[in-house]
Amino acid sequence: MWLAHCQKAGTCPAAYDGHMTQAPTGYPASSDTQHPSIAKVERALLCDLLDEVGPHHPTLCEGWTTHHLAAHLKLREGNPIDFVRNILPGDQVIEEMVASQSFSDLVEKVRQGPTITSLSLFAIPRAGEAMNTLEFLIHHEDVRRGEGAWEPRELPTWVEDTIWGQVVKTAKLSLLRNPRELTLRRSDTGDEAKVSKGSGSRLVTGRPLELALYVSGRKTASRVERSS
Repeated sequence: MWLAHCQKAGTCPAAYDGHMTQAPTGYPASSDTQHPSIAKVERALLCDLLDEVGPHHPTLCEGWTTHHLAAHLKLREGNPIDFVRNILPGDQVIEEMVASQSFSDLVEKVRQGPTITSLSLFAIPRAGEAMNTLEFLIHHEDVRRGEGAWEPRELPTWVEDTIWGQVVKTAKLSLLRNPRELTLRRSDTGDEAKVSKGSGSRLVTGRPLELALYVSGRKTASRVERSS
């Protein structure tokens, strides 16, 4: 998962002559009408990007290429046994998949998503949306920001609002043992949320997607401001 497997993201790789400075958002500008599933949009955009960059492109997950990331996403959405194998320590299962399954096949399976017959928890619509929104948003950025020039995407306000709500909930759970008080602040609205308690304090300010990247361990790849 984006938190368990990619917290090792450190420095951003060196620049190249990349062509993904900005990406189409895939979203309508307003939520006045029925808006699409963020998880579904991000799944499609990520798979399109994976097809574009190929299996050897670096990601923000240390030691992982896009082939590893595709294997992780496929394994994560498999049956309950696959799900457990996905969260085990180490990358042995992922490495075995990379060695035995083609990148194009893995990407196509991720694009199609899980089916009810696969017994995957992610095939349940509401569960899949709840568990996949940040997953695919963050892994999309893992590829976009894995190498070369990039700029943060301009996302509609309703998408940022959804990300903010999920980031706050996720951060409060993942930072339960954090020894330092941490407050997140939206740079676009000024909204704040204290997500951990402890000695001292730190304020991190940014757009919701940037805060999601920060909380998930991708600190140097996030456009945020930090103050104590």
